[in-house]
Amino acid sequence: MHLEYQEAIQQKHLKFVWPENTGLHPDLLDYLDKKEYKIGMQNLYWITPEHFNVTEINKELSIQIVTDQNFEDFLKINLEEDYKHGSELYDHKKRIYPYQFEQEHTYFILAYLNNLPVGSLILIDSNDYLEVDNVLTHYQFRGNKVATTMLDYAINERVNQNQAVILVADAEDTPKEMYENLGFQYIAYQISAQKDL
Repeated sequence: MHLEYQEAIQQKHLKFVWPENTGLHPDLLDYLDKKEYKIGMQNLYWITPEHFNVTEINKELSIQIVTDQNFEDFLKINLEEDYKHGSELYDHKKRIYPYQFEQEHTYFILAYLNNLPVGSLILIDSNDYLEVDNVLTHYQFRGNKVATTMLDYAINERVNQNQAVILVADAEDTPKEMYENLGFQYIAYQISAQKDL
C-alpha cells in the first residue's frame, strides 16, 4: 500500500518511522537489511534557556542568518557533508534545502571564520519551542567550539521567554557529551528505515 501511494505521488523512496523509544525486532532488522533499507536513528534532546550552560564560545566566529546572499555558502558546506553519506542523500538534500529555506518560521544559520563558512544549523520556530536541526561543523574545524557558539547564538538570540529548545540529532554522529555538558537533557530516540525506489 505504501509503495503504491509513493509511486502515485511520484516519490522516489519509501520511508517508515517507528514510535519514539521503540526498538526493532531482529527478524524485522534482517528483513529490512535484505530489502536494502537504510536504518537511521534520531535522538531528541531538550533544554530551557535558563539551564543552558555554556562556559566558552569562539569569539572569532561570526554567526549569521542565511539570506539569499549567502545561501550558496550554506548549500556548499552542507551538500559537501551530505555527499559523504551517499549520492542519494546528496540528491535529496539538494532538493529539500531550497524548500526548507523558503518556509516561514524556518531559519538557516551559518558560522563564519575569516569569511569562510565552517558550521551551520537549521532553526524551526513555533510558539512553544525552537527546534534545532542539522547541526554541522566542517570536519577541519571540529574542536573549535563552532557548534557550541552557534547553539549559544540560537538560545540567547532566537528563543522567546516561554519557549523550550528541542534538538534533533543523528544518533550515529552526535557529540552526546557536548549536548549534555551544555545542559541538554536526552528525551527519546526514534528509528526510521528508508529505501530508494
